[in-house]
Amino acid sequence: MAENQVKVAFLTPEFPLPEFGKCGGLGSSIKNLGLALKEQGIAVTVVIYGQYEDSERDYLGMRLVVVKHLRLPGLSYFFRQIKLQRVLQRLISSNEINIIEAPDWTGPSAFLPVSCPVVVKIHGSDTYFCALDKRKPKVFNTYREKRALLSANSIVAVSRFCGEFTQKVFHCSFTFTRIFNGAVPLQVSRSNPQRSVVFYFGSLIRKKGVLELPQIFKQVQSRIPNAELWLAGNDSIDVFEGISTKSILQSAFEREAVPNVVFRGTLNPNEITEALAQSSVCVFPSFAEALPMAWMEAMFQEKAIVASNIGWAAEMISDGVEGYLVHPKNHSEFANRICDLLENPDLRTRFGTAARAAALKKFDIQDIAKQNLDHYRIVIQNYAAKTK
Repeated sequence: MAENQVKVAFLTPEFPLPEFGKCGGLGSSIKNLGLALKEQGIAVTVVIYGQYEDSERDYLGMRLVVVKHLRLPGLSYFFRQIKLQRVLQRLISSNEINIIEAPDWTGPSAFLPVSCPVVVKIHGSDTYFCALDKRKPKVFNTYREKRALLSANSIVAVSRFCGEFTQKVFHCSFTFTRIFNGAVPLQVSRSNPQRSVVFYFGSLIRKKGVLELPQIFKQVQSRIPNAELWLAGNDSIDVFEGISTKSILQSAFEREAVPNVVFRGTLNPNEITEALAQSSVCVFPSFAEALPMAWMEAMFQEKAIVASNIGWAAEMISDGVEGYLVHPKNHSEFANRICDLLENPDLRTRFGTAARAAALKKFDIQDIAKQNLDHYRIVIQNYAAKTK
């Protein structure tokens, strides 16, 4: 099959453009992969559902098909699926797409009959994250997510841990292919930080371990009083407290620490790169991830990292080689590892160099795009053979 015969549509509720609202790693990974596939001659469509209007336009050579959310109490999901099916089937019938990739989050490809193969990519479902976060998922979400997985023509997981843990939480067995997310390996933005800046970027949300940072940073300051902590990312309503996570954090930092804690807000990609250049150490004390894009970006920028040691982490970072991996609840060890790096520039440089080398080997988006493209070809061929 020639490359130009693969015409992929990504189904997503988010995309990293301001008009589509908040966007996390899912939307960023789709943008990265879509642009890389386009560079390899593949027709790429992104179907963005749950929006405020219907529209279509070009974005950097990719076609964006925006689908308005129909808000009908008790019937929204039913009518959304009918509308999505019509939109996708129109694209299939007009030969604009011949394979669909859908995320596992809330199972958008469940109850969506279309005449082309569907790949479900496991980025982390609601059921998956609730299990890691020790919360009870919504029953309907679990039902849809499991249905989407079991009805897929193929399943891809962005980490082995994510795929295996998904099997566990849904109590089912399925075959999956691991293909990492990828990012563009931008040139390293070099700086010589004059201050001891510890940088966290990502959503301000409990599952990412941000509520552990006040206790961790307290111990960092007891050893390095002039250390600073920068936090960047979207705020969120805490699932347990029902209030802003940022407000919980602000009240949790001790008075002495407050002058050295800076909330940077939501930063665009260029601002993230600039903040990375000015920081000394990146911290990611997550409890629930699939394959976090923020870690990847920090690795590509040669930053020393102290991160969670849960599940997916070992597929990204080797403890003591490209960074330190520590359980987020072990505040003392987490803080000590941060301090070791703040006090030792040579160690930071060694870890950062190793981190970029590992990222180039595992997460270069051009290599990741080729792996996805090879997989799409196989899925399309198998689908064609079965439907003859």
